[in-house]
Amino acid sequence: MKRKLSVAFEITVLIIAVQIIMYILFSTILVSIEKSTATVSQKETFNLLHDSILWSIEDELLQASLLIDTLRSDSNVLRLFKNQNRNDLYKYMLPTYEQVQHRVTRIHFHLPNGNSFLRLHNPSSYGDNLLAIRPMIKTANNLRSSIKGIEIGRDGIGLRVIEPLYYHGEFLGLLECGMEFGTSFLERLKSKYGYDFYIFLFDKTNSLLFLAGTQEKDKCPLAEKNLLQLQKGENIWALDCKEVKAVALYPFTDYAGTYIGFIKVEIQSIPLIDAISKIKERYYTLSSLLTIFITICSFLGLQLIIKPLNSVVKQTKILSQKIIQGDLSLPSTVYEPTYELQEIVNAVNEIILTLHDRSIILQAIVEGIPGIVFYVNEQFTILWANNAAKEYIGNSTSIYELAAKGGFFENEINFLKEVFLKTNSLTYEACYLKNGVQECWEHVAVPVLNESSTVHHIIRISRNITDKKMAETELRLLNENLENRVEQEIENRKENERIAQLQSRLAAIGELATGMAHEITQPLNSITMAIGNLEARFSNNTITSDYLKNKIKAINADIDRVRRVIDHVRTFARGAPDNYKVAFSINDCIENALQLLGVQLSTHYIEVQLHLDKNIPEIHGNPYQYEQVIINLLSNARDAIEERLLNESAMHNTDPIPGVIEISTYQQQNYCIMTIVDNGIGIKEEYADRIFDPFFTTKSQGKGTGLGLSIAYGIITKMQGTIKLSTTPQGTKAIIEVPVSRREELPIETQ
Repeated sequence: MKRKLSVAFEITVLIIAVQIIMYILFSTILVSIEKSTATVSQKETFNLLHDSILWSIEDELLQASLLIDTLRSDSNVLRLFKNQNRNDLYKYMLPTYEQVQHRVTRIHFHLPNGNSFLRLHNPSSYGDNLLAIRPMIKTANNLRSSIKGIEIGRDGIGLRVIEPLYYHGEFLGLLECGMEFGTSFLERLKSKYGYDFYIFLFDKTNSLLFLAGTQEKDKCPLAEKNLLQLQKGENIWALDCKEVKAVALYPFTDYAGTYIGFIKVEIQSIPLIDAISKIKERYYTLSSLLTIFITICSFLGLQLIIKPLNSVVKQTKILSQKIIQGDLSLPSTVYEPTYELQEIVNAVNEIILTLHDRSIILQAIVEGIPGIVFYVNEQFTILWANNAAKEYIGNSTSIYELAAKGGFFENEINFLKEVFLKTNSLTYEACYLKNGVQECWEHVAVPVLNESSTVHHIIRISRNITDKKMAETELRLLNENLENRVEQEIENRKENERIAQLQSRLAAIGELATGMAHEITQPLNSITMAIGNLEARFSNNTITSDYLKNKIKAINADIDRVRRVIDHVRTFARGAPDNYKVAFSINDCIENALQLLGVQLSTHYIEVQLHLDKNIPEIHGNPYQYEQVIINLLSNARDAIEERLLNESAMHNTDPIPGVIEISTYQQQNYCIMTIVDNGIGIKEEYADRIFDPFFTTKSQGKGTGLGLSIAYGIITKMQGTIKLSTTPQGTKAIIEVPVSRREELPIETQ
């Protein structure tokens, strides 16, 4: 009996040794697969997370850019900013700011000299110069172009978008929209991904400054030992922190491309790695239990097998003794092995069921990995694959056979050979046609190393990135179309402005027709009378030399008057190029305009009162365009007076106030100012904000084009001046302010 038990014990030990060897072998393979898969998953997770953070920053900047585009196209915003009307601009902008301030926390207007004009988020603070303390403001102001990115200012760090504002070609200043780059930004990232995020800034002393975080303190301070790499712009990621699952450090730059800090991500959970870890723990537990179970079953099985043999031996001895004694009868008890054999069968069935459960677990690992997954050995034979891979593999198990068909596997041989040679993970992207439809895939090959650090198997993972590629293509096409549309819109706007100016000039020429006819008719009548007198005296032979000289001189004077009128109208009609600029006196322009309109005004019984400063300095610009502004304003004043007189006549007023237009010029600081005041009908309050809009008119159909004041506004704006209209108790007052000529900037030209 002792010998049988020792044999059972030896067999049991052998079985245990085999189990341990198999356990170690499978554990090594599983750990290798876990590490390789974890590395790939981690790399993919951190790359995707890095792109997501950059996209989140771009999304914040895009929100601000879209808001600025909306404000730049609002003529009321531009006009109020141009007129430096802070209170009205604040009231007009306040509803918009209240709608967007949860994301765009600041809207800030800056003047061309760098002074703060209006902070929507702090309207009481203005007038401070930001050029010395805000590099983005200084850069955008110098270049007069858009700039965006991260900036560290005196009140903290933030995302900033700054755009120049132009109105009718004049640079008004800058418009800035800013977003918070701190806790709120990180909280949005955490709600999206579930990780903890922190922002650190590089200090001038080569230390770190904690800016914000979703937790009060980070759990894994890994940045200090990687500070030099981070300052060079290198991403850092690791799994060597006990407090969290993984850590990533992503350096970021300011608007100028300088690395100023980094975003730290602490990941508590990576689904694929967690799933593999749980499966590994379950494998260790099941393997340990299975080893114990097999050991016990082996020992008991051997006992069950040896037990009937012992019974047989025992009964044989009894039977031998009986035979020796001459007794040939059977023993009273005969061994029946049915019960013992059934137990062995049941034990084997339990082992089979356990092994089946383990195969289900391993299959779950394979199917749980996203995308296509298959396992290849050194002979390029596919050992196993998940269901997604079988759609492309079919019944084939040879990579050579699949590569011969092309398509998805056309580069597979060279790809796998490179991994076997380099012993590190490789990735590449490629697109294929499947059933006439293009698909794009990202291929990853992860080597499985043996004890000698050579590759003996490869895990192949492929991920469908068709949607990502389509999105990138659509975004590129959208940007190209947007640029073309912007260029086309700019050209259309320039053409519309040119046509509008031409229409306004033609309308002004029509207004001058009556006055020009009178100015020409009067000297022609004088010439006719002079010639008649000469003819009469010549007939009577009473003409003298002095009389003849005086008459010829008078006739020449009238001819010169006609020539001057015609030349002036021709010059006014022809105008000059938009870039034509000379030094001129606004008094001369007033007198020229009255030469053309004076007769019309007098025939309408409108008195013109002049209060012109004879010592007023010259201004720079296009004198013909300035004269056109005066003609437009005088025509509007004439029409307003006529409308008042008609209204009073309809009300049977027998003693109406005569029409009067008062024109004054004077200098105030560095501006030459002209005012035109009439006692006409005035401007209704509801029209005050629209009088400078193109094609807006209150005149009857066929009498006005609606372009006069709009063109006048554009002309004065190009001269860096302002034009304002307001209603007075007596009528309307127009004020035009233009800077005094600075000869050092623009030399005087002659026409």
